[in-house]
Amino acid sequence: MKKFIFSIAVFTLIQVGIGVAIYQASPRVVNLYYASSPYKHERLKTAPSPRMIFLGGSGLGFGLDSDRILDQLGYQPVNMGVHGALGTTFMINEVKPHIREGDVVVLCFEHPLLAYHDSSIELQFMIEHRPDGFALLEWAQIQQLLDSSLNYLGGMSRTTVRHLQGKPYRTWIPQFTDRIFNDYGDITIHRTMAQRPITQPMNRLRIDPAYQKKLVKRVNAFHAYCEERGVKVFFFHGPLLRPYYEATQEEITTIDAFIREHAESAYHPCGTARIGRRDDPMAVVDPECRVIGVDGLRLADSSVFPRITNGNLNAPSIMVGEKAADHVLGRTPLAPSNAEPWINPRWRDADR
Repeated sequence: MKKFIFSIAVFTLIQVGIGVAIYQASPRVVNLYYASSPYKHERLKTAPSPRMIFLGGSGLGFGLDSDRILDQLGYQPVNMGVHGALGTTFMINEVKPHIREGDVVVLCFEHPLLAYHDSSIELQFMIEHRPDGFALLEWAQIQQLLDSSLNYLGGMSRTTVRHLQGKPYRTWIPQFTDRIFNDYGDITIHRTMAQRPITQPMNRLRIDPAYQKKLVKRVNAFHAYCEERGVKVFFFHGPLLRPYYEATQEEITTIDAFIREHAESAYHPCGTARIGRRDDPMAVVDPECRVIGVDGLRLADSSVFPRITNGNLNAPSIMVGEKAADHVLGRTPLAPSNAEPWINPRWRDADR
């Protein structure tokens, strides 16, 4: 028995050694499309607030015009779109540790992301350029990587042999390098290229109900996580090419119906008409609860909260009503106070 275990251990070490040797001898392609991820991640950590962070795939990378967002909305845009096949788990886990109060997160998931599992081959490419990204994966994704590692190693070995022989080797989408991204993470090079007709057939979506339920749960949990930290979350579908939409319209309708039925937002819904100074472009009502630009109309509910509360809405809503009543009756309001509110030190973990 000991001899058998020793033989297995030696065999495993030999295989690992061969794999490491192939990896070390393989050509390092540093200008892959995925090499843009470290730059995007660095901007995620360092961009000044307030920020508007976009999560999605390559459609987001190609389709966003961050200059207009910065000019018209005043938010620092952070375009995290790389490839949809990285999956929503990777995308969400990447930004969670770096969101700040006052940020806005926009989830722009392409329809295929809402229908089937993540792709292990794309995760492999990403991890090769960002080894720290391994910590962002779930166990199911790690299993996918292990299952496909032999195929990936085989392809790498063929590339290595051609490289050692001095022959040219084919790289993945070599035209996409980090140099074609602007400082916000947008892909810009295609804006000057001539449009080409779509010739390849459009694949139909593969809907996995079990995956959809996990996805909705994941998005709802991320939404709650953001709201607890004063971060707003918006969700919208990415645009589709017309031939792809026409080929998958039935599946897309099914996905939309599932999301509408199962998605939820029950964590302190408030702040849709925030109170503020009249010169505040984000304010809907003034300090006396009067709707800016409308005569004879006041709002006196949780919609005027300038930020999401850490506790329930009942008590602060009553306070808003009393404040509005004082203004309507012409009473002298209470003196302003900047006293720090008491916050339960365990608010992140309990008593919420």
